[in-house]
Amino acid sequence: MQELESITTKYRFSSMMQAPLHGFAFWFDVEFNGPAIFSNHLQYSSQSSSLDMCSQGSDQRKKRAKSDEALVLSTAPEDAPTHWQQTLIYFYDPIEVKQDQIIEGSITISQSRENPRFLNIHLEYSSSDTGMAAPKIGSSAGTEG
Repeated sequence: MQELESITTKYRFSSMMQAPLHGFAFWFDVEFNGPAIFSNHLQYSSQSSSLDMCSQGSDQRKKRAKSDEALVLSTAPEDAPTHWQQTLIYFYDPIEVKQDQIIEGSITISQSRENPRFLNIHLEYSSSDTGMAAPKIGSSAGTEG
């Protein structure tokens, strides 16, 4: 599990338009492989009311159609919300970028030593088009997992 304590990847993208770049947003997808059983049954009850949400004609537990089919948990903004949400890192001052300007760098996400449920984010970025460069941007506040 030591390989999960720190993950580094490089990125490269081009801006879609001329506009100020205010920062970066991050989210993740996790893919679970192999056979799985999940519940599509949600039940809420209290002294005064009861709510039972279950698909008509279906079992309380359902298997994936294919055992080799992956189950994906996504925290992307366009997917259903999870308690992990997204992470935003804002610049102190926005950076003006041109349309099709290349922005590249790397990101390292590591487990916090102080609190293993938190993540530290180290972001590096640059762009040769305007000479913008920020060798290090760090976030030690982290994201609770």
